[in-house]
Amino acid sequence: MNRRDNRVGQPPVRLVLFAGLSGLLAGVLGIRFAQDVTWVRFFDNLHWTAGTVTAAILAWIGLHGVRSESARGVRWIAVGLTGYATGQMIWDLQAAVGYRGFPSPSDLFYLWLGPCVGAGVLLEAFRMASRVQRKTLVLDGAMLAIAVLTLVLVLYLPKRGDTAWLAMSVLVAYPVSLFSAACIGLIAIPILRLKLSWSYGLFLVSLAATGICWMVWNLMALDGATLDGAWFNSLFSFSIVGMGLAMLHWKVEPSHNTALERWYEGFLRLLPLAAVVLSGVAVKLADPHLGVSRTVSDVVDVNALIVVMLAMFRQSTLLREHDLLKTVTRNLEESEQQKNLILGTVPDLVWLKDAEGRFRMCNAAFERLFGARESDIVGKTDFDFVEPALARFFQQKDREAMAAGQPVRNEEWVTFAADGCRALLETVKTPLRDRQGNVLGVLGIARDITERERASQQLALVDFALNHVKEAAYLADEQGRFHYVNDEACRALGKTREALLALRVIDVDADVTQPEQWQAFWGQLKANRTMTFESRHAAADGRSFPVEINANYFEYAGEAYVLGLARDITERKGVEEQIRNLAYFDALTRLPNRRLLMDRLGQALSASQRSGEFGALLILDLDQ
Repeated sequence: MNRRDNRVGQPPVRLVLFAGLSGLLAGVLGIRFAQDVTWVRFFDNLHWTAGTVTAAILAWIGLHGVRSESARGVRWIAVGLTGYATGQMIWDLQAAVGYRGFPSPSDLFYLWLGPCVGAGVLLEAFRMASRVQRKTLVLDGAMLAIAVLTLVLVLYLPKRGDTAWLAMSVLVAYPVSLFSAACIGLIAIPILRLKLSWSYGLFLVSLAATGICWMVWNLMALDGATLDGAWFNSLFSFSIVGMGLAMLHWKVEPSHNTALERWYEGFLRLLPLAAVVLSGVAVKLADPHLGVSRTVSDVVDVNALIVVMLAMFRQSTLLREHDLLKTVTRNLEESEQQKNLILGTVPDLVWLKDAEGRFRMCNAAFERLFGARESDIVGKTDFDFVEPALARFFQQKDREAMAAGQPVRNEEWVTFAADGCRALLETVKTPLRDRQGNVLGVLGIARDITERERASQQLALVDFALNHVKEAAYLADEQGRFHYVNDEACRALGKTREALLALRVIDVDADVTQPEQWQAFWGQLKANRTMTFESRHAAADGRSFPVEINANYFEYAGEAYVLGLARDITERKGVEEQIRNLAYFDALTRLPNRRLLMDRLGQALSASQRSGEFGALLILDLDQ
C-alpha cells in the first residue's frame, strides 16, 4: 500500500474520525431525547460543528496525500470546507449570544463552500481536459447552472413576501452555488471519460445532498416553519462528513473502458435536452395563470430563454465537433491503413510492449516468430510463446533499454515458430515516454542478419586464407583502386594496409605506370578472364623487384574486379641469369663461347630469311 492508501490507518486520522463521529452521533441522538428547544438547538449545533470541522480537517489531511498535479484543485476544496466550518463556528457564537439577524456574519463563510468547491473541481478537470473539452465543460456547466437557478427562482420567488432582496439573494445563492459545483463535477465525468471511483461518487452525492439540504432549509425559512430539530438537519452533518471522507481518498483519473465511453457520449448528447426540459418545467411552474407574479414569470422566462440559447449553441458545437471528429476519424483510418501497410510490408520485425512486458502491437513479420496472429499476441508476454530462459533474456533487455533511456542494441539467435527457421536477429529496443517523462513501454525493431553474418564469416575465412599464402594478394576495381590487400602485400611493398588501400595499381607497378596502360591491360584481362605475366613492383624504399602475377577477372554485385596473386621472383631471376651465363660464356675468361656464336648466327639467319638480306647479315655476323 502506498502512503495515500494507508492514511485511514494513521493515528491522527483515526482520532479525527473518532472525535468527529462521536460529536455528530451525540448531537443526532441528543435531539431525539431533548425536550427543551434550547437543548434541541444545542445538539443541532453540536453535530453541525462536529461534522464541518471533521470534514475540513480530513480535507487538509487528504491534501498531503494527493498527487502533485491534483494538489491545486484539492486545496480549493479544502479552503471551501474550512470556510464552511468557520461559518458554523461563527453560527455557534451567534446562537450563544442570541443573534438572529439575516444575512449574518456566518453566511459570509458558509457561502465559501459552493464557489470554492466549484473552482477546485473545475481546476481538477482542466488539468486533464483538452482545449475542446474545456470549452464544452464551461458551456455545459453554465447551461446547467442557469437551469438550476431558474428552478430555484421558481420555488423561492413566489414565497418571497416581504423578504429583502439582499436576504433573498443569499437564500438563492446557497443551493445555486452548491448545485452548480455539483453539476460541474457531474458533467466532468462524461466529458473527460473519468473512471468511476467510490471517492469521487461519494463527493458528488455529498455535495448534492448538502445543496438539497440548503434548498429545503431556505424554503422552510421562507414559509416560516420551525427549523430547530428538523428531520433533515442531521443530513447537513452526514453529507459534509461524506465530502471530507471523499477528500481523504481523492482519486480522479480517466477511464479506458470502451463500453463506458459509449454511455458517456450518449449522456452528453442528451444533456442539452435535459437542460431545456428542466427550464420548461420551471416556465410551467411560473405560469401567471397559476398565481405566480408577472415579475417572477418574466425572470424565469428570461433564464429559460438563455438556457435554450445555450442548448442550441451547445448542439451546434456538437455538430461541428461531430464533423471534425468524422474528418479526424477518416484521417486516422487512412493513417492506420498506411501504417498497417508499411508495417506489413517492411521485412523487419516490429513490436511494442508496455512497461509490464505485455505486447501492445506487432507486424506480420513478428507474427512468424511466435507463429501466432497479432490478435493472439496482444496482451500476452514473452513467457506465453518462448522458453523461460529466452523470455527472461528478452525482458532483461527490455529493462536495460528502459533504464538507459536510449536505444539499446543487441544480437540474439531465435527460432521462428512458423517454419522452424533459425536466424540471428539484430535488435534495437527504444524506450517510449509520455510528456511527463514516464516510461510507457519499449518499441522493438529486429532485422534478420543471418546472411550478413554468414557472409562476414566467409569474408573472415577468405581473409584468413589469403593472409596465410606466400603470395601478395590484392583486389582492385576497373579503375585500379585497391579494395583489399593481404599482410604479404604490405610486407613486400613496405606499406601499411591503410596506405595501400589509398593507392592504385599504377602507383606500385613499375611497368604499368599510366592509366592508359592499365586500361589496355584491363581490356585484355576482361577478354581472357585469367592471365599470368611478369612485371616489376616498386617498394616504399625505392627499390623494385620482379614479380609473377596471376590475375583473375570476376564480377560481383554489378561491379568488376581483379584478384591478383603476385609472387616475388627475384631469386628465380637470379638463377636463370646464372644458367644463361654458364651456357653462353666461358667460366674462366668470361668470353662468349661457340654456343653463343651459333645462337647469334641462328637468330641472324632467321632474321635474314624474313628480310631477304641473307648475305649481308652473314658477313656482318662473321665480322662481329
